[in-house]
Amino acid sequence: MIAVERGQQEPAGPRTAQRLRLTPSRLTGLPDRSLFIGVFLVALLIFGCTAAGRTIADTKLGVDIAAREFLTRLWSLWNPLEWFGTLTDQYIGYALPMAPFFLVGQLLHIPVWLVERLWLSALVATGFTGMVKLARVTGIGNDASRLAAGAIFALWPVFSILLGSTSAAAVPGLVEIGRAHV
Repeated sequence: MIAVERGQQEPAGPRTAQRLRLTPSRLTGLPDRSLFIGVFLVALLIFGCTAAGRTIADTKLGVDIAAREFLTRLWSLWNPLEWFGTLTDQYIGYALPMAPFFLVGQLLHIPVWLVERLWLSALVATGFTGMVKLARVTGIGNDASRLAAGAIFALWPVFSILLGSTSAAAVPGLVEIGRAHV
């Protein structure tokens, strides 16, 4: 290694290029937040270029379009007699975290279609980084196979179809896989 004094830059050469190359070990060695942001931005670019300006169908379109009103209507579904209280059916998945996410977007006056793409990108990035993290924590595979597992999970047809139609249904699995640090 070439010694470099404080304030000077190392001359460009093969060693510098070698250190800058993105290899699987460099990518999985990134802090989880950096990996999440990178995948999020790639997913956002892909989703943003797909039918830009148009919303896609979700089973609870009311969450996408009017999150505040959706949250207001939920209180009549609250059942205080079961398990310290609960929301019935699948509404819990829409109540948290989807409706607050869309509510923030609406309060910031972000177009619904863009909030939707941000939401989907966050889910894909959560699944990808969660799978990489889970494989790392459990000692499964090497750096390249962990990245491949993250990509396969995020691109798995059942997962990607589920995201497009009932994104709230994917949240429990994504949250659980993202807890791999425990």
